Amino acid sequence: MQISPKLKRRLRIQHELFVVLFLLFVFSLSWLASITNQHWDWTQDQRNSLSDSSVSVVKRMSFALNIQAYVSETNSEMRRQVETLIGRYQRHHANIVLNFIDPSKQPELVRKHAISAEGELILEYENRTDRLSEISEQGFTNGLMRLLHNSETPVLFLEGHGERSPHGGASYNYLNWRKQLEAKGFKIKSINLASNKQLEEQTGLLIIADSKQPLLANEKTQIREFLDKGGNLLWLTEPKSNGHLNFLAEYLGIEMLPGTIVDLSAQLVGIEDPRFAIVSDYTQHPITFGFNLTTVFPIARALEFNGDEQWDSEVFLETLPRSWSETDELKGELVYDSQHDIIGPLGIGIALTRPLTKDQFDQEFEKNNDVGVGDALAIDDEPLSDDTQQAMQRIVIIGDADFISDAYLGQAGNQELAINIVNWLSESDDLLNIPATIPFDANLQLSVNEKQVLSVLFMALMPIVLLAIGLAIFFKRRRA
Repeated sequence: MQISPKLKRRLRIQHELFVVLFLLFVFSLSWLASITNQHWDWTQDQRNSLSDSSVSVVKRMSFALNIQAYVSETNSEMRRQVETLIGRYQRHHANIVLNFIDPSKQPELVRKHAISAEGELILEYENRTDRLSEISEQGFTNGLMRLLHNSETPVLFLEGHGERSPHGGASYNYLNWRKQLEAKGFKIKSINLASNKQLEEQTGLLIIADSKQPLLANEKTQIREFLDKGGNLLWLTEPKSNGHLNFLAEYLGIEMLPGTIVDLSAQLVGIEDPRFAIVSDYTQHPITFGFNLTTVFPIARALEFNGDEQWDSEVFLETLPRSWSETDELKGELVYDSQHDIIGPLGIGIALTRPLTKDQFDQEFEKNNDVGVGDALAIDDEPLSDDTQQAMQRIVIIGDADFISDAYLGQAGNQELAINIVNWLSESDDLLNIPATIPFDANLQLSVNEKQVLSVLFMALMPIVLLAIGLAIFFKRRRA
């Protein structure tokens, strides 16, 4: 085929125009990439993006977050790891600033913050600081939660009557749970009421975990007054509680049903002991809203609410229909007896709420904000108006004190449920259901040599091959 000079000029103009348009297209893409921050994560479990729970924590930030990462200039791999992690948070909040500090060049800062290992992070938020030694989403989000949880009101553990201790090392105690609560920013404190009126000036959350000995009259009075003033309570009881807290059950309108719960469904999850109650279906209560983990309760008792109308009650933990409350001794083959036993499903977790009166709210406001009662609200005994919906007293009663002990806290979803309960009772509703994320896929780890091979392949060999193909086509057409 004979190509005329006019056709050649037209083809050359077309080729040149194509090159110009292609370059403009590439330049436009580069410019758009420089002014936008778009991110796509195609991994199976979105492991290169923040989980929804972490995003919800980041969005609670109202002020700037400054991060000091103590990583030497020569440790480029760790710096890249820190930048990658913090970058995921920066996509959701513009006021997150990351600064690297070489420990060898700024020893005064190392001494000031007591830096002991390379890779430690110091988080500064609204005049509060937190230290991180774990470069992971879970560790960083927990650090943010501690900074955002700006409450000095302690979580009070009652002691002096054989209760489960947050400090003891025995398997029936709550050492691991205490560490989890402290990691979330809660202040833990044990309190013995036998000396003076220690509850008189306290607000917030009181935890009574399986009292083994009777309380003194003065201690009972303090607990009643604490509840009268609007204090929140978590009461963990056992089948054999000896009635030491009957005064509390009467105050709250809680009936302890006789017997111990037996649940043959436990065998379906690999637990042979029928005294383990299984809970897998939950109500829409804030504690369990969106909660989809099975929880395990060893040696539990059933509860019912028979109180007056001042309390709104909801059973948020309920055993499966195959369970029952065994009123006879737990030995031999256990068979349901319709004459004596109580068939399931049975409530083992009850949440109570009631509106705080203006008097109660004013006292809480005064203690938490260091102002006079007269500066808060007018004092009377009327409930707060509807526009103050969060001013509610919150009580949780659970018929098992073992499920959060060191022996069982790690079972199924027990730890997540225990944290949710305290978050709700401490009125930190926006921190509910923030679990640790567990990745299903793995990162692609490449050695230095493998990275160099891939770099040569994609940055040198492939362009050369494409250029050679293009030149071959060009000369072939020219000869034609």
